[in-house]
Amino acid sequence: MSRPVRLATLLIAAALTCTVQSVSTHSVTARGVGAGPVAAHPVAAVAAPAGARTDVCTGVTGCSVVANVDVDGDGRADQIGIRSSGLSDNGSITVRVRTATQHTLQTTNRHVYWFSPPFLGATPIDGRAGAEIVVGATMGANYQEFRVITYRAGRLVTLKAPPTVWTRAGMTKATSRWGIDGSYSFNRGVFRHVSARHVVTVTMKTADRNVSGRGFTGHTNSYRWHAGHWQKVSAEKVHYSADRAVAGLGGWHVKGLSAYAG
Repeated sequence: MSRPVRLATLLIAAALTCTVQSVSTHSVTARGVGAGPVAAHPVAAVAAPAGARTDVCTGVTGCSVVANVDVDGDGRADQIGIRSSGLSDNGSITVRVRTATQHTLQTTNRHVYWFSPPFLGATPIDGRAGAEIVVGATMGANYQEFRVITYRAGRLVTLKAPPTVWTRAGMTKATSRWGIDGSYSFNRGVFRHVSARHVVTVTMKTADRNVSGRGFTGHTNSYRWHAGHWQKVSAEKVHYSADRAVAGLGGWHVKGLSAYAG
């Protein structure tokens, strides 16, 4: 075979090879396996193949497993998953729980403003068996407000906070959210105690700097868990003479939770 003919044959073979590779590549991308334009657009999750290992987040885009702890109070660990969206601007947090008996529950908190990981922790707060799930709700420069989620009769619901005396006028504010603060002027703290007789008490403490700039005035309200709700035990107005007297007062003081988020 002459040299010109051999060269032409090689060029044709190379062109055919490139065409086959191009068709193969586009075929894979169209099925969504390869990277490229298809991968840049999220698609609905599909069910896992039969026999595949699944968890509380299987099939839920953006969901992350954050803890394994007993939520429903049956003494067995349940799986907790969190999915959040748009937290910096009126967002939402969805909490999912997959129980040890393979039941999946979920609840969504909307109108959320939050600027750190939304899950603070899961730990007992009230007097019922099982852990409560604590997630962010509103975050300011220092003030942080949380939704506490608990298990009731096969559902995830909000555990309301005991009332907190929170103004200098001595007004009592009842809310479904749990607030904490720790700053130069304002301090809010949540304290939990379990007695030798297993009585659960939650104490809400406040300390606000006096208008004079010297010392603080606050309120300490204690509640015990009784018959499925918080029952007031005591309430007193408290004066603090110096900054060091309120050091450490703000934040969560509950085993299993960080004092502040972030």
